[in-house]
Amino acid sequence: MKLTEVRGVRDHIMCMRDIAAQLKDLE
Repeated sequence: MKLTEVRGVRDHIMCMRDIAAQLKDLE
């Protein structure tokens, strides 16, 4: 795995967590 790929995956996870947090706030 390249460093850029690891960074991309980390960003993706952070985005998913942010979306999940927003969905919880809507409930």
